[in-house]
Amino acid sequence: MKRSYSLIALCVTVLISFFLTVKPSHALEAKKFVRWEGETPPLKLKDSRGNPVSLEQYRGKVIIVNFWATWCGPCVEEMPSLQKLRDRVNGQSAAGALEVIAVNLGESPEKVNQFAQKSGVTVPLLLDRDEAAKEAWKVSVVPATFIIGADGKMQYVYVGGANWASDEMVKRINAIVAGKN
Repeated sequence: MKRSYSLIALCVTVLISFFLTVKPSHALEAKKFVRWEGETPPLKLKDSRGNPVSLEQYRGKVIIVNFWATWCGPCVEEMPSLQKLRDRVNGQSAAGALEVIAVNLGESPEKVNQFAQKSGVTVPLLLDRDEAAKEAWKVSVVPATFIIGADGKMQYVYVGGANWASDEMVKRINAIVAGKN
């Protein structure tokens, strides 16, 4: 009987310790950035309206490239926050200093446009119908997000969903825009 109480007390202590030391997931988000070593892969795709788009069009801006799909719950959940991030950062820094490009994996233009209309997302939505860009960028899970400096060099990769509009994320991206990464 005494052993049972000791075991219960130990379990309760471990649980209390866990809840007192674990921070909310949004506080850990900015810590998931991983430095990218190597060249920035090329990216030339058509957007969901059929217009050709290339990373070169955005040279001089910090670019966030997000690989996603409408069947991916975390992707769909984070997309509005990417829109808000772009709006917040561009409202706090030089006009248009940040662009967010969302690369959809394998879905039709109709499906992507339907998502954009429903969600209110206005960032460029590119179509990787054959998933060649996914292969070139070595994307193995979605969402996967890459941050490219204004000089066109890859800086960070972030794998998994995030609240990109959180104060911590906006602060981190503003630092990259300001060249203080």
